[in-house]
Amino acid sequence: MKDVIKATVKNLKSGQHLVMATVIKHKGSTPRESGARLIILQDGAIQGTIGGGLVEAKSIEVGKTLFKSKTSLLQRFDMTQQTFDSNSMICGGNMTIVLEYIEADDKNVLFYEAVENVYEKREKATFIFKLNENSNGTCTLSKGLTAGSTVTHGDLDCSEALLHQIHSTIPESKKPVLITIEQDKYWAESLLFPNRLFLFGAGHVSRTTASLGITTHFDVIVVDDRPELLTREFFPEPIKLVPVKSLDSCCEDLQIDEDSFLVVLTRSHMFDKSVLQQSLRLPFGYLGMIGSRRKRNTIYETLQKEGFSKEELEKVHSPIGLDIGANTPAEIAVSIIAQLIEVRAGLKQKTSITVNQPVAT
Repeated sequence: MKDVIKATVKNLKSGQHLVMATVIKHKGSTPRESGARLIILQDGAIQGTIGGGLVEAKSIEVGKTLFKSKTSLLQRFDMTQQTFDSNSMICGGNMTIVLEYIEADDKNVLFYEAVENVYEKREKATFIFKLNENSNGTCTLSKGLTAGSTVTHGDLDCSEALLHQIHSTIPESKKPVLITIEQDKYWAESLLFPNRLFLFGAGHVSRTTASLGITTHFDVIVVDDRPELLTREFFPEPIKLVPVKSLDSCCEDLQIDEDSFLVVLTRSHMFDKSVLQQSLRLPFGYLGMIGSRRKRNTIYETLQKEGFSKEELEKVHSPIGLDIGANTPAEIAVSIIAQLIEVRAGLKQKTSITVNQPVAT
């Protein structure tokens, strides 16, 4: 959502009206899940995606007509054999999409700037809109940005008790939800931030991993003690660069939390061990170290002698990445990012490892 919000602000501030297509409900096999967004501009240009294919094409076609009527619309798609002809891709599910016409006025600029600011500051907030559907398929939306029990921005009229009820329905996964309260429909979405991906080391594997990390919506930070490698030639914007005096004390001032992904890619076993030692004392969502099983076991044995438990070391993904037979820096980067995506999606738990046992390199 963050990229779509940034694009929305940019378009509105430049005076361009737009239509935002948002998947608010899905069931079964669909190209995208609830929360997927697409911006449609008056000239037909698009930003974002709700899955491509016939659903997206139809949404764009209908969305372009809303610039004339200046109305919003609710669209329902049943992606079954009965709906799409035999030459089309059939997903077998159904989707509900709201096509919202957004005028390029001060009110909308201020609202979406507020949403963008929440992302920049990584503040906890919820995006809510109340959906009123008319008999002809058109709809009106009142939007609000909420923090706790307060609507901080927007024209959403909600009591504290109602906000509490809406917030309590958001699943633990933080996935968006469409709910009905006393016949009124509300869409609620917790604003989730890209996971911070810390790459320790600025070598060849790190460069490709950083680039793929940006593409796959991580907030990438590269940490190294070699300023000659921390350049925009190797790590273009928006990758963040953090030069440190020494990798032996590189984690002290980093904003690492339980949602952070830590990838150890330094130039030597000694630095790998040092960064891993620091990282294990921190909260994290993922911790991985590059290298062979022999290197891993050597480092683990040393760390165990220094007081780290087998259970703590089992939290580390090493050798890092999915086993796809990767050899080149680019292939290794692909295997690493694939594993990060897998862990981020909650699809895989860390498997146990055995140390103090001979293994093949």
